[in-house]
Amino acid sequence: MEKQILQTYTMPIYNRFQLELRKITSYNVRDIGVTEQGSIHEDFPIQGSVRGYGRRSYRVDADVANGIYNCECCKINRDGILCCHAMKVMSHLGMVTKYPEHYILPRWCLPPPNIVAPRDERQEKPVGQKLSRKDMRLLRYGNLCSDFAKLVVGLAASEKTNEIDERHMRPMEKEMADLKKADADALKKKRKSAKHPVNTNPADDSQESVPMEEDAATVENRKARNPPMLATKGRPGSKRKKGGLQL
Repeated sequence: MEKQILQTYTMPIYNRFQLELRKITSYNVRDIGVTEQGSIHEDFPIQGSVRGYGRRSYRVDADVANGIYNCECCKINRDGILCCHAMKVMSHLGMVTKYPEHYILPRWCLPPPNIVAPRDERQEKPVGQKLSRKDMRLLRYGNLCSDFAKLVVGLAASEKTNEIDERHMRPMEKEMADLKKADADALKKKRKSAKHPVNTNPADDSQESVPMEEDAATVENRKARNPPMLATKGRPGSKRKKGGLQL
């Protein structure tokens, strides 16, 4: 059973299973009765208390034919792992060769050895049709996801291929950050030049500057600023707390 869990679950879940399996030796089992579904057993601690369960005894209903073991502690419903009481009853009944398949949760299982990349074909831009910026961005996003998914399958094969991925991903991230910064600086410079246009004609410097009518776009983009703050006139008031007599 332990080999089965090691080959099925991830290492953190396997370690939790080992801790639960170790507590089997802290309990003894006595048979209580028999029902139509199976048998009823009681697990009681051999000496003292068991870590996580205390000194109390637990009842386990066993259905050996269907591989169902229900314990009062309800650990399988809470944590997704069979408790030590159920596994103690399994050991008592001689059913310790295989962990029940219906108690294995897929979300904790190891990934399959052969990972197949999704078969998504590249989407080309329709001929004779103009796409919006949002549609073009979605088109590029889908194609990049498809290309990277096929590439990641090979990069996840071993530690060496993973090192290749890390070695090339860092420069790519740095180059993207530099490109974003350059675009932001260019946009900032463009906005600054739009607010303060530079006169490139030297002949106009001698003439008096004539106020020109501003276009509608400049007037619309102009933002109102707060008026300048003035200091309060007069002597500042006292911030001392007044005593009861003064109040």
